[in-house]
Amino acid sequence: MVSLQVFFAVFSWVVVCQTAPVQFINSDAVNWLKTFGYLKKGNSTVELKEYQNALKRLQSVYEIPVTGEVDLQTEIVMLSPRCGNPDEEVTSMLSNGREKDQSKIKKRYVKSSSKWNKNDISYKISQYSSQLPVETQRNIIRLAFMTWEEVTPLTFYESTNQDADTEIGFYIGDHNDGSPFTKGIIAHAFLPDNKAFSGDVHVNEANRIVTDPNGNGYYLLSVMIHEIGHTLGLEHSLDKGAMMYHAYGTRTTLSADDIAGIQALYLQKSNSPSSYDVIYNKNDIIYLVKGERVFRQHVSGGSSEEFHLSQLLPNNLERIDAATVIGENVIFITGDQLWKFEDGLFLAHSYPTSLSSINIPGGQVDTMFAIPSESSLYFFRGNSYYRLGGGELVVDSPRLISEKFGSSVAGSDAAFAHNSDIIFVKGTLCYSYDTVTGSTNGPHDFSIDMDFTKCGSIQLLVSPLLIATSVVLRFVFS
Repeated sequence: MVSLQVFFAVFSWVVVCQTAPVQFINSDAVNWLKTFGYLKKGNSTVELKEYQNALKRLQSVYEIPVTGEVDLQTEIVMLSPRCGNPDEEVTSMLSNGREKDQSKIKKRYVKSSSKWNKNDISYKISQYSSQLPVETQRNIIRLAFMTWEEVTPLTFYESTNQDADTEIGFYIGDHNDGSPFTKGIIAHAFLPDNKAFSGDVHVNEANRIVTDPNGNGYYLLSVMIHEIGHTLGLEHSLDKGAMMYHAYGTRTTLSADDIAGIQALYLQKSNSPSSYDVIYNKNDIIYLVKGERVFRQHVSGGSSEEFHLSQLLPNNLERIDAATVIGENVIFITGDQLWKFEDGLFLAHSYPTSLSSINIPGGQVDTMFAIPSESSLYFFRGNSYYRLGGGELVVDSPRLISEKFGSSVAGSDAAFAHNSDIIFVKGTLCYSYDTVTGSTNGPHDFSIDMDFTKCGSIQLLVSPLLIATSVVLRFVFS
């Protein structure tokens, strides 16, 4: 009888434990919840109810069973490598209900209240990783910025200035930004909020980083695209297929959700016809090339003529990537081939020639122009320029465009000369570089029917730059 009473007592205790388990607060879980925005960092003590609600918010965000407990699936989430930025805006969005845009499609991106108040943004790599070659890192970071540039009006350029908008560095552990790296954090970034570290990206050097999406480590390009999204003002997205989802993958293309989020902050990239492929000035006539269309007008403005590119180019060419004028001769670049046409019509002897033959590394250039006072031709490619003097590549080439011409002209669509100025055209804006003073001014509004002299610092009466170019640079392409 006594043994039967003991049996029922034990059985009753087991049933109670199974149906109503004793809840306790896991200190490691609390630290994780504070780190990633599910609990307030300032609270030294956490009540059980508050702790359970934080766990439920986490489980809702990660779309796992909402139990309010640190069960196996929740533990897996907490142990998974991820971005170090918090999810606090995501949890706030969940509690308020997911927003809907005008087309009734659910928005899963989250934009912050912070954004850049300009479209030209500089970046600087202040500390490189020891795991990859420097040039490899520079190229990956440039590609990451270009991913966002392709869908916004923003332009990014590398700078060596101390006051670059975004600084990128690879660090280990506590790196003096108030957010030390711990196990499981791959990188973090700061919103553009004008505070300390505004717009900066820090990558955890303690992790293995790779350039191969199938490699054994974290795919650096994907990490950088994600973190740059934060520097532009995007928080973590609820969309598992988005670049801005809190967990990294190997994706390198923006989802519709990412694009909607970034364009909600900065609008769409302009497809205005004011963005031209090539512009050059010959005898005070400005030629503006856009695809297969050519617009021609006088430098002082007024109505323009339009005709097909085939009517402009000699039979040898079907397209052009860059152009400049040396006296009565026109120099075209197509791909990695350079063509010289005397009087604009007749192909000069020994042409075309490759860019590598004049010591410009192979591949396309974005634009080119002459500065006769320096006896130099300049070739822009990406954020760098090459300078050719006397037919030889100058020893300090390539260099960053921002070092000589200012950060604002990096990423220009085209460049042409008038008077002592070089005019850089960038979308609907133009900038002028004074070759005498070495200063860049602008921007000025740019349109096809404008008075082009307004881009420059000196009003145009004649075009002495073109005349001087014929004399000073004659030896370069003789």
